Amino acid sequence: MNERLRKPEEIIEEFFKSVQRYIQNLIITKKNLINGLYAFANKAWEVPKKYKGNSSQMGFIPEYIVFESIRQFIERNSNISFLPYVRSKTWDGKIETYYFVNDLNDPCCLLSQGLSIRDTSLAKLGLPYIKYFHDIVYLVNKKRWNVKAIFETKGYFEFPSLKGDIDRLIFAEKNYPLEDNYALVFVGFKPQDLLTKKEKELTSAFTKEKNHFCVIPGEKDPELRNSLLEEVLNFIS
Repeated sequence: MNERLRKPEEIIEEFFKSVQRYIQNLIITKKNLINGLYAFANKAWEVPKKYKGNSSQMGFIPEYIVFESIRQFIERNSNISFLPYVRSKTWDGKIETYYFVNDLNDPCCLLSQGLSIRDTSLAKLGLPYIKYFHDIVYLVNKKRWNVKAIFETKGYFEFPSLKGDIDRLIFAEKNYPLEDNYALVFVGFKPQDLLTKKEKELTSAFTKEKNHFCVIPGEKDPELRNSLLEEVLNFIS
């Protein structure tokens, strides 16, 4: 008897649930989180090559697994649960959301991926102006919404893209309302031994400043002043 043909949404949902379980295990076992995510991404990119000859269009994986790690880590440390906030609906009635909040009625924590907020009058939650489509933004609300952390993520990078991400983080520092203990974070899935001299110099200059962090696979390097991902997440949660 043929196996029941699974629905597309079931297949995709199982993928995301499997990733969530993988990350949950990394967090529970308290291993070097970025090393575990880097290993996952490397293996994940090998699979599509078997089926379509290359791994193009798989660039969402590093950003998603960093987002999911942040979500789970904050939930565990802060004893909250993030829920999808319905922002609007498409013309055919499908739900559209970019926001994940701790409470649907009176949220004080918000996590978003790939979202800019350029017109605050359109944001029902009264969110601050966010110019760029930053990869991951974490905001907290006390008397107003402030940026607690911004993460720029690159699956693989070279000097121009690294500089572009760092420039966006510095722009955020100068132009967005920030919490006192905010974090501006570059997360790159590139081993330290593959960094060029210019990339090391740029990373080192960025991490000299307070509240600036760089997370890359491997152990901590005094020259780069890189941080472990779990250190940054402990700092913001």
